[in-house]
Amino acid sequence: MPRLAYYLKAQNYLNFEWLCGDDGSQDGTFQVASDLFNHFRLRGRVLRSELHIGKSAIDNLLIQSATGLYLIWCDSDDFLHPEALRIMARSLEFKKTGDTMPILFARTDRIESFEAESQKIEIEEAQVINSFDSVEDLQSQINLRDDLMAFPRELFRRIRFPEVDFYIPEGVVFRRFNNSPAIFIDKKLKFGDYLAAGITKGAGEIRYPRGIWFSLATEMCLNRKFSRLPSYAEFRRGVLLCRIGRHADISEMKTREIMTSRHSLWFAVKIIELFGLLVFYRDRLAKRIVKSHVDFDNNITKSYLLYQEHDISKGTGSIERGPLPIANRTLICPVEWSKTALG
Repeated sequence: MPRLAYYLKAQNYLNFEWLCGDDGSQDGTFQVASDLFNHFRLRGRVLRSELHIGKSAIDNLLIQSATGLYLIWCDSDDFLHPEALRIMARSLEFKKTGDTMPILFARTDRIESFEAESQKIEIEEAQVINSFDSVEDLQSQINLRDDLMAFPRELFRRIRFPEVDFYIPEGVVFRRFNNSPAIFIDKKLKFGDYLAAGITKGAGEIRYPRGIWFSLATEMCLNRKFSRLPSYAEFRRGVLLCRIGRHADISEMKTREIMTSRHSLWFAVKIIELFGLLVFYRDRLAKRIVKSHVDFDNNITKSYLLYQEHDISKGTGSIERGPLPIANRTLICPVEWSKTALG
């Protein structure tokens, strides 16, 4: 995190704020972030949930507190090139006519390449900035993988990250923005310690089942293709939905609602449910499931929020404490959430 703060201070574009979220960590992140704000004289705020409530809930709280036009996500082991914000702000001059603010894309890379890329950063922006009618159009022409994205804050006024588990793939929300105009900056502007040492995954475990179920169910709701009989790929997806739904304590009726919205033949849905049930019992025997959503439901109703404002001119504000705003909670029904997202 100190490196992230250092390069925020080094930015050649000063009209920004840093929003730092501490999701119930036990390593003093809140105090470290506060000290970095003071040391580098940065503007923004730190939010801390006293209990672990998950990335979606913390992101929603940070978005709600934001005041800028654009949002950029950075992990604690990422940092931005000193020219990053200036170039991204300048790229808006290349947007096509219209009032809709585009989503901005730029390259990312590992820390080792930072010095080499810094020597190339002076290339005239007009040569590396391209405007597209939509994100979908951009993706059809350029292979995007783990790229830096800057989203207009306005996009999140209607669409929130679903708060259903400690983790849910961000693509569930980001795919809703595929029709938004886009600008691509063919420069490496963010660097990080990707796959840093010490980051491991539990072998064979299935974590965040409700997050996985919600993501899969939403994708099926948004896929408008309807077929009486499922294809092999649809069959496997349906089995996974039924299997994960049981682990996530989702009612059979809710899962069946998703299935019948895709396939009309009763016996096809029943066969999918039967296979899902068999795999579900196999998982239970192997003890592979981590029911994280149980702790999530408990924490999000009991946690309290710490909040501290940092202003260059006014100094560091006092630490305020209050309950989490329950209004942030998103309906768990992916059918209704999908309709809202498409709204």
